[in-house]
Formats: sequence, structure tokens, C-alpha cells
Amino acid sequence: MGNRSVITASKLKDSGLGIYLHWNGGIESVVAFLDVAKVMRYRSPDQDESYGMARLCGLICNFIGIRGDTGIGINDLSKLDCDNYDNGVFVIGGDWEIVDRWGHGSSPFKREDVEAARMSDYYKRIVEEVIVSLDRTESTV
Repeated sequence: MGNRSVITASKLKDSGLGIYLHWNGGIESVVAFLDVAKVMRYRSPDQDESYGMARLCGLICNFIGIRGDTGIGINDLSKLDCDNYDNGVFVIGGDWEIVDRWGHGSSPFKREDVEAARMSDYYKRIVEEVIVSLDRTESTV
């Protein structure tokens, strides 16, 4: 199956840009990706949707890897598996924060879930690995 989710900055449920994660779509992963984007001072999607979502995609691919079966996509919400029965859709707002969650399989959004995710060992491993991979990428440019 997978550990699917969609990440979007759209306030609409039927249109807007979304990132589909077939793997690593749990809240621990999503919060880690968003926190690293914030630490890296990437322009957030509420300021510039296309740039912010592109940077987030790149950051996620740095963690997952880039190969034929990576399991990440970007498209309009109407064409993504938003009712994926795993983690649903995470809606992000300014400053790279989760502001809502919806879709089949998701639980209602609670701020405590974000804080619990930040306490998990998996979250910490993702943050560390993504920052190391980004440092390596920037040093080769």
C-alpha cells in the first residue's frame, strides 16, 4: 500500500497545487520536512505557492532519493489521491505550519499531534538526514 498523504497550501479541497507522497506521508515525516524548510528559510507557499512547493518537493526528494520509483508527485488536488485512507491531506499555512487536515483516513487536525511528532525518533532522524543531504548538495554547487 504505502504511507500516503498530500501536502497543499490551498484552502480549497477541489483545486490547488499539491504534493503527493506515496511513502513517508505520516505526520512525523511531514512535520520534519516542513520544519527543515523553515530552518532553511525557504519562501513559504503562502508567499509564493509555486516556489514554496517546488522547494518542498526538492527537500523531500533529497531525503527519499530520486529514482524511477520515488513515489512523489505534484499536481492539482483534483488529480491527486486526497482520499487515500492513510494520512489524508495536510494543509500548510504561513511559516511552514500545518493548519488543517482532511480527507479519508486522516484524523482531525490537533496541534498536539504536531508536538508529539516532533518528539519521535523518526522525526529527529529525518530532520538530521535531510539537513546533511542539503549541506552535501550545497557544497557541490
